[in-house]
Amino acid sequence: MGYDSNLVEKSMISRYGALIQKGLSLWACPLLLALFSASCAGMHSDSGPVPVKASLSPNPTATQSVSLSSTSLPTASSTPEQECNQKGGELLRTEFTDPIMTAFRIPVNIYLPPCYRVRADRYPVVYLLHGYPRDQDHWLELGLQAELDSYITSGAWPEIIVVMPFQPEPYFTHTDGGPGTLEQVIIEGLVPYIDANFRTIPSAQERALAGISRGGVWALEIGLRAPQVFDNVAALSPALTVNHPRTEYDPSQIVHRSESLPGRIWLSVGDSEPSFQLGIDRFAAVLDERGIPYTYIHSSGRHEDAAWIPLIEPLFEFLLAPSPESKP
Repeated sequence: MGYDSNLVEKSMISRYGALIQKGLSLWACPLLLALFSASCAGMHSDSGPVPVKASLSPNPTATQSVSLSSTSLPTASSTPEQECNQKGGELLRTEFTDPIMTAFRIPVNIYLPPCYRVRADRYPVVYLLHGYPRDQDHWLELGLQAELDSYITSGAWPEIIVVMPFQPEPYFTHTDGGPGTLEQVIIEGLVPYIDANFRTIPSAQERALAGISRGGVWALEIGLRAPQVFDNVAALSPALTVNHPRTEYDPSQIVHRSESLPGRIWLSVGDSEPSFQLGIDRFAAVLDERGIPYTYIHSSGRHEDAAWIPLIEPLFEFLLAPSPESKP
């Protein structure tokens, strides 16, 4: 998970094979060549690039060339209220435009709550990042859709939209933050696409970002740097111990120097993953030093799906709780 240029060059060949398996062979080669020829040399720079600015205006290409496996994309316009007795939500499998390499599209799963298509309501959005070496189906494989259907239809959880993007290489494991990385993909590509095409509540207080393992590191890095986009951030077993970013993209350093941070932060670790706990404990100590409130869950299990499945319920109860009016 480090950012050594030699490692990046060696991994380009092996990762390309993985991209082919994911159906991304049409864009993998030019992306790898263009992105790394332009940016890899700067990965060891002390100063680094200028931090990416959040852009929440709709992506002008967001509504073009949308492909779905079985159904049409809902429009962002309101529809008249109708009678609806749906007991489950709808899962869309679609793509959004890569804001860095704009000729390419990135897969994303989107859960829409029951009756989305026959109501005019707007909804909070939870963004979920998968772990390594998984894909956009990771959270579904944890049983998330059944949990959402059950808790939403029972009234225990409010109706929400849940977004689960694929995190393609080389962004996922070979970049650390800022322009030209997964941070830009999420902030300038995914969030504007979702707000432009779905009936969201487009405010930070109504957005949450959570991730598992490597995805948990990204959730912290992106969320801590963009509290104006995400006011609720969570990381399950974030792989901070093996994360070696440049200083300005290190979650602990971001906390040290930032005056504005998300209103709520959630961390978790299993009792049988001591190496991961070491990094998370260090990060928690920085939060304590700054007097920043957070929730830290110590659960049972190792660094695996079986340990994360029981955390879905407490995670969503945390993310869906009302945000505090003031941030630290």
